[in-house]
Amino acid sequence: MLTPKTALVAGATLLLPLLIFNAACDEPVEGFAAPNGAGGSGSGTGGANATTTSSSGGSTSTTTTGGGGAPVPSSLPFAVDDYYAPSGFMGDGEMPGNLSASTTCPVRAGEQAGDCHTLDYGNAAGAGFAGIYWQYPDGNWGTSQGLPMPDGAARLTFYAWSDGGGETVTFIAGGIAGGANQDTLTNTEIVVTLTDTPTEYELPIGTHDRIIGGFAWTAAAPLVFYVDDLQYKPAN
Repeated sequence: MLTPKTALVAGATLLLPLLIFNAACDEPVEGFAAPNGAGGSGSGTGGANATTTSSSGGSTSTTTTGGGGAPVPSSLPFAVDDYYAPSGFMGDGEMPGNLSASTTCPVRAGEQAGDCHTLDYGNAAGAGFAGIYWQYPDGNWGTSQGLPMPDGAARLTFYAWSDGGGETVTFIAGGIAGGANQDTLTNTEIVVTLTDTPTEYELPIGTHDRIIGGFAWTAAAPLVFYVDDLQYKPAN
C-alpha cells in the first residue's frame, strides 16, 4: 500500500500510469492515503448548493448525515453531492492557488442531480498532477467509516466535458486507504478523453457496505472542465 508521501508526492509519473494499468487488470489499485499523513485537505462542505473555492484544512468529524444534512441513503438512486463533500484536494491542489472548484456551470447535464462542478486546475506545481476526492464525512481520509450503501448499489454515473475537449482525466470511485478505515472498493477507475459535449460515463462498483471516497478525479495537466449529475444507481 502506498504511504501518504508516495501516494501523493510521486505525481503523475506514478499515479496516472498506475491507474491506467490497474483499469485493465484484476489487481486492486493502491489506495490513496491522506496528504502528509494528515486528515486530508480541502474546504468543501459538501451537499447540495455547496461551493468549494480553494484547498485548505479539512474536517474529520463523524456524522450520521451526509454533506447536505440528509439522512444516510436508504434507496437508489441518490446524488453523490447530497452525502459526499469535494474536500480531498490532492497533489498540486493541496497548495493554495493551484486548484479551485465551484458549483456554477455554464450548462447542466443529465438529470441534474446534486451539483454541477466547475474544476479549474490552473497551475502545475511540484506534484505534477491534481485532483479532488468527494469524501464522507467531509475530509475523511480513513479516520471514520464511509457512507453506508443501500442494497443494490452497483454503479456510479456522471457527466463530464470541457469547453474545447481533448483533455485527459482519470475518474475514480473508492480507493481511500491508509487510515484506521479504508475503502474495500479499490480498483474502479476510467481514463477519459473529454469532449466539448456533456457525455455520460459509468463506473461499476460491485457490492460494498460502505464507501469513503464516493468519487474522485485526477489529471496530469492544467485544465478546466465540468462534472454534473453524479449518482449512485442500481444495476438497471
